[in-house]
Amino acid sequence: MGSRICKLAAFQSEEQLYATVSVLPYASFEELDFSSLKLTLEGWCTLLEACSKSRSLQVLSLKGCELGALGEEAQEKLVRCIGACKLVVLDVSQNQLGDSFALTFSEQVSGGNSPTVLDLSENAITDDGLTVLAGVLEVDGLSCPLKQLDLSFNRLQDRGCCALASLLSHVPLLALELEGNEIGDTGCLALAASLKGALCLQRLNLNHNKFSSQTLGAVADALRVNAGTLQELAVAGATGSEDGLGRLLLAACNSKHLQLLDIRGLPIRGAGVDALCQLLASSAPLITMRLDVATKEAAETVAHALPRNSSLLHLMMGGPVPEHVLSFVAASLSSNTLSKLQQ
Repeated sequence: MGSRICKLAAFQSEEQLYATVSVLPYASFEELDFSSLKLTLEGWCTLLEACSKSRSLQVLSLKGCELGALGEEAQEKLVRCIGACKLVVLDVSQNQLGDSFALTFSEQVSGGNSPTVLDLSENAITDDGLTVLAGVLEVDGLSCPLKQLDLSFNRLQDRGCCALASLLSHVPLLALELEGNEIGDTGCLALAASLKGALCLQRLNLNHNKFSSQTLGAVADALRVNAGTLQELAVAGATGSEDGLGRLLLAACNSKHLQLLDIRGLPIRGAGVDALCQLLASSAPLITMRLDVATKEAAETVAHALPRNSSLLHLMMGGPVPEHVLSFVAASLSSNTLSKLQQ
């Protein structure tokens, strides 16, 4: 049996391109990876048309191919070619495609035709493009195939996040990536409200947006209402007081499935340290934590609480952490790892 994966980063000649095109419809490739490939519009259309004729193709990666540089008219043609491929996974990240791609792509995915996994990260998409795309996907409701959506490092703000909050209330997403956008508390609070009814969501990444500890408090409220499915929560980069962070840590104590918690950016002190120690002593199945401490004393208190925890395997602790504390943390985590291996 031949390989099910084909990776091509360049064609040495036009003849090689057309030779590949002639084979693709009949090959049994399940995954085609054209990351960083550079072609003319004609070349891309020819290649993607051949992909659309494949009966086995499920995964298509066009990461970093500079498709945005081809212009808006060219993008419309490319989207139609991509839409003709019945894909499970589509990665068009790092292409600076902009709203024109999002708008045209919306037409292609209507009626339940979206992929299961969609990576649109690093594409300069704004609220204008996202609200249309989210609205189209929302119409499909529970029948929407989309399960994982990556919109990291775009230009999304509150309006786009509110559209995603509405989407999350209607479509059973498993993972939503929003890292590195410009979303403030208004959008994040809407998203937190939708978390209360998001009974399928397993991963939410809001790292490095423009929200405050008010958002952390709202997420804490959502965790208290719906403690069932979320496995990974990343909310690094919050600003403001520690109150919301403490509430989030206490809410996480009752989580049944939370394995990753990223709260970097708001240094923990005082009541926050007490809440963290309660979390470490709880039955929450945390495996990975990333946090910052405000003082050496806070770091020592956290380290001394670790022996009461048997699930944690990875701890990234930033701030003024003494060397002896790092050694103690490493020993505690190694003990947990060894216990896991012996089970």
